Amino acid sequence: MMPKPLKIGIDARMYGPKQTGIGTYIEYLIKELAKQDKINQYFIFLLPQEFIKFNIPAQNFQKIKVNSHWYSMHEQVFFLFDLLKYKLDLMHFTHFNLPIFYPRKFIVTIHDITPKFFPGHKMGKSIYRRMAYNLILKIAALKSSEIIVPSYKTKNDLINFYKVNSRKICVIYEGIKDKNDQSSRRKFLENYSWHKEKAVEKLKLTFKIKNLKKSYIFYVGVWRDHKNLLNLIKAFNILIKKYNFKGQLVLGGEEDSYYPETRAESEKLGLKDKVIVPGFLDSEKLTLFYQGASVFVLPSFYEGFGLVTLESLNHGTPVACSDIEPLKEILGDSALYFNPKNPKDMADKLWQVLSNENLQKNFLAKAQNILEKYDWKKMAKETLAIYKKVLED
Repeated sequence: MMPKPLKIGIDARMYGPKQTGIGTYIEYLIKELAKQDKINQYFIFLLPQEFIKFNIPAQNFQKIKVNSHWYSMHEQVFFLFDLLKYKLDLMHFTHFNLPIFYPRKFIVTIHDITPKFFPGHKMGKSIYRRMAYNLILKIAALKSSEIIVPSYKTKNDLINFYKVNSRKICVIYEGIKDKNDQSSRRKFLENYSWHKEKAVEKLKLTFKIKNLKKSYIFYVGVWRDHKNLLNLIKAFNILIKKYNFKGQLVLGGEEDSYYPETRAESEKLGLKDKVIVPGFLDSEKLTLFYQGASVFVLPSFYEGFGLVTLESLNHGTPVACSDIEPLKEILGDSALYFNPKNPKDMADKLWQVLSNENLQKNFLAKAQNILEKYDWKKMAKETLAIYKKVLED
């Protein structure tokens, strides 16, 4: 006898590339679940813009348009009513923000607790926003049947700062977008300099980024205070003054009007013409920027996983990053680490990589086995096992 299909909801309001890591996580979770579960019914809740673009991946998937943005009062009232209409057996909230009065069974993915340490300009100015964040996260952790986190660092933070029962927290590593197989990565290494030059050439010719130099440091992500871009600008200035670095710094990702300090700092130090700001990067551009870079840098004070570092290694570029716990957990010995609070140390470590092609290749060689640990198919399989466990309880 075939098992009875159960109704599972997925909060996909942050679906898509504009939401960086969380958007990628949701995209691949849905894609892989569609391959692995042909029995249960899935209800995918999307905001209007992504609802239009979203292609239903399998017959047992249904997309639903909702108009409640995350971090809003609409989320607490209207999104709640939207969910209740479908009488779901299980709801998966893919970020901590959820309707706190949702009465049915659910699990939640908590990627990190960044706002607790770095509330940002909007939340930092409002005691009510900070209180709301802590309240919603506590309720999400308390009421959920299980909590999925992407690293042991996030698990420990939930235990230490929110007193969450460790037995309900499950660490499930994420995967790598557009992951290359080992053979492709080895071929890239065999013709390392040639591939780098070709990527830069294509960025110049195809995407009209004419002022891009052969050697550049690449960052991509949000422009917020926990990403530590101010110290990165200072480190870049040290590279130029101390080491006579002739290359550029490319800061990918959309600028945030709430964080004008990064651009202001580069202008104050006279680096405006040496800092390239290409804005949001679609998949093809992003891959080329990864491939062409001499080094990828992630100077964050805090991360939950650091997906972009794995993407960089996957596309053949070595990583220099902060010596914080989650990045060490994810990358092991395949990256060079620096003190994110010390621009001089950051500059010195970046120069070690920039000035030594053998060291670059050495880190990429070490990354080959590490990259195999991170797989979206495995992530979805482990997540599906959580669904089954909760539904059987």
